Amino acid sequence: ERAFQVLHKIFAELRGNHFLDQIPAAFHMDLCKGMEHRMVERGIEVVFAGDPLDEMFIIVAGSVRAILEPSNGIYNRTIDLSDKDCFGEQAITMPGTDMRMQAVALEDSELM
Repeated sequence: ERAFQVLHKIFAELRGNHFLDQIPAAFHMDLCKGMEHRMVERGIEVVFAGDPLDEMFIIVAGSVRAILEPSNGIYNRTIDLSDKDCFGEQAITMPGTDMRMQAVALEDSELM
């Protein structure tokens, strides 16, 4: 089991995230226990459309471009995410669904 100091650091890094702020505080520590840091280099895909949605990502440092895919399979809208933005929230709210976007690191980025 993770040391309390590590969990506290993760919890502090995530404070202020708009999605997590909507989840009851009693669940925050359980979420932190399962989180891991992931470094992603610029230009590398984090997730692909169609991947099983089993992870939520929070940007700790850097930035990620989310390329949204409508139902016809054509990518046509992008959203740039940074500093505590998150994507893949459906891994918590609707587990078992497929990712409907592709996410690419715009710069070297640290994710949780």
